[in-house]
Amino acid sequence: MIKIISAKETSEYLAALQLRNLIADAWPMVADVDNTEDWIYIVAGAKCYGQRVVDIDLVVLVRLNNLGKVPENVLTNTPLYIRSLCLTIELKEHQPEKVRFEGNQAQVRYYESGWKSVTEQSHQQQVSLRNFIKNNEINS
Repeated sequence: MIKIISAKETSEYLAALQLRNLIADAWPMVADVDNTEDWIYIVAGAKCYGQRVVDIDLVVLVRLNNLGKVPENVLTNTPLYIRSLCLTIELKEHQPEKVRFEGNQAQVRYYESGWKSVTEQSHQQQVSLRNFIKNNEINS
């Protein structure tokens, strides 16, 4: 099952729909609505209240009972399998000429403030999500 969680239809929600379709193409067994053993949640417009970075465009949570093989043409010729995954995705709508890569840093250009590191922004979102989950876990 692949489920999108979103408060409203936003650009983040539309990106979540596109991501859902890509995942369904790669792992058709997960897209089956009757499959309750494998699940993927895509949270569009997630909020991590109480953290330094509150807004996260997309949060993807994956739990696969049966290992999901990542298509080989995506990374390398080495097989890669996923059982569980939690990731944040920062969406940008910049034109190609307003995107650059400096070493291992992705940057985008804003007219008012110049070049900004998307890599650092994405890292801070990951830290916020991790802290939010840690601070809000339920002890049973």
